[in-house]
Amino acid sequence: MTGHILYQDDRILVAEKPVGIHTHPSGLSRGEVSFQEELERWLGQKLYTLHRLDRATSGLVVFALSSEAARFYQQQFALGRVEKTYQALVRGWLRSTRTERPIRDVLRGKHLSAITHFEPCCYYRVPVPVGPYPELRLTWVQVHPETGRRHQIRLHAHQLSHPIVGDGRHGDHRVNRAAAELLGQSRLWLHSQTLRLPRENQEGAMIFHSPLNFAAELAPLEKWRFSAEAAFPVDVD
Repeated sequence: MTGHILYQDDRILVAEKPVGIHTHPSGLSRGEVSFQEELERWLGQKLYTLHRLDRATSGLVVFALSSEAARFYQQQFALGRVEKTYQALVRGWLRSTRTERPIRDVLRGKHLSAITHFEPCCYYRVPVPVGPYPELRLTWVQVHPETGRRHQIRLHAHQLSHPIVGDGRHGDHRVNRAAAELLGQSRLWLHSQTLRLPRENQEGAMIFHSPLNFAAELAPLEKWRFSAEAAFPVDVD
């Protein structure tokens, strides 16, 4: 089985989905075995989808083990009570940003509200020319989506002109190729790192962390790390 089961009780299962596999069976996954189906075969029982990650996105995903648990947690997701943190690598130097740009839902034929926070962890200045630019500028960011629209993080990053590295649909193909050579792998650099789930019938929450070390994945860029102060110097009168 691909991926790893990180937690399981009689109500939910939390696992780490790898890149390149659909979260659950749908029209998009015809002819392919989804991560949910792999887990069901491994466990020998039915799972209930609570949320999804894009095929190209890796990281934490949670399933319910019963219809009752599914109803409770689906409501928590709908009410925005499940907190999610992602790690991402984006093009350019992105400042701390909160965006509320609506996202068009193709199936519903209308725009839906969407809120995403981007918080930079560090900047990189790589002496590799990309297109007309003499260097490659990148930002490692933590991403906190308040809503859960389809492709929300990828679309908001694109709208801010800081697309996620490795995004074949919304990204910069020249940057994607350069980053793949530097990092030794071609992938969408978006990973679901942390999930905070409310507990049923009691106070507090369960917090889960992905074992993937994003800093280790980006280690080949470390020698080109650049400080925020140098990236955005403060003007002095």
